Amino acid sequence: MHIGGLKETLKIGGLDNPVIKDGFDRILIPGSSLKGKIRSLLEKKEGMYNVKITFFKKDNKKDKKESRIIEISPEYSKKENKIKIIVKEINKDNKNENKKEKKENEKILEKVEIDGNVVIGDLINKYLVLKNDEIDYKIEGIPCSCGACNICKLFGPHHSKFVLEPIRARIRDSYLIIEKDDEEKILDPKDEEYSKFLELKPENIIDRIKGTAQHPRHTERVVAGSKFKFEVVFDIYKKEDRELIKKFIEGMKLLEDDYLGGSGSRGYGKVEFKNMEIIVKPKEYYERKGEIKEIKEISSLDELENKVDEAFNHFNFS
Repeated sequence: MHIGGLKETLKIGGLDNPVIKDGFDRILIPGSSLKGKIRSLLEKKEGMYNVKITFFKKDNKKDKKESRIIEISPEYSKKENKIKIIVKEINKDNKNENKKEKKENEKILEKVEIDGNVVIGDLINKYLVLKNDEIDYKIEGIPCSCGACNICKLFGPHHSKFVLEPIRARIRDSYLIIEKDDEEKILDPKDEEYSKFLELKPENIIDRIKGTAQHPRHTERVVAGSKFKFEVVFDIYKKEDRELIKKFIEGMKLLEDDYLGGSGSRGYGKVEFKNMEIIVKPKEYYERKGEIKEIKEISSLDELENKVDEAFNHFNFS
């Protein structure tokens, strides 16, 4: 697995792509990497993300310039209590500085109700069409900002101004661990086993005519079979939140069938979640009126999903 870090210096014969480490050189998977990957997989599966298509046409002063933008966005209406997909077109030919005139350059092309079917892909195909003298386009996929879908409730909307409820999931950094003296500990650079958990993978590009290797580079990666301690904290506010946790577990399942980090198409980044447990801390625990409940020895994500209902039996929502 390779999650890239930063090179502080450029050295002859040095490493091209080091893995990320903390300030003490301990190997980790940042919580932001796990959160971003699980979120993106859920958004693609649900069809809940923003799309921005920028169209270009020829320009006399430079190669090309923006002509218009198509935005396809899930938006929540408080009045209707519904999430709809809004398709908006922004004309970039008229560069007006006046806010009122800018608004006149925008128009809503379509509003689509979400009925359980993924519609984003169909809308992209519908509106990804060059018009008049347009010569090119750029397409971007951006996290959802509706604030009302399960994904926004779990991770927060992309733009914080659309927060409607407290964010539920907090994902910690996951450190590479080893067993020492029958206990788990974070792998430290001072440990003699440290170098065994990193390897250099040489890579290159094959010249299609000559058949020779070109542009050789070395990528540092964590060896297969390495173990990381994964922890996620869920804030529970109501009994319906169990479905949010199950949605997160669905994202974990998607990740097991995908990859984490870079170069997934070249075999990097396969992960599996094992040896899991649920620790339940009801509000009575913080008030010194209750105890922590533990559900241990969970071996699979299917079993974990089933145990969520058991965990919720320890909460009092009255």
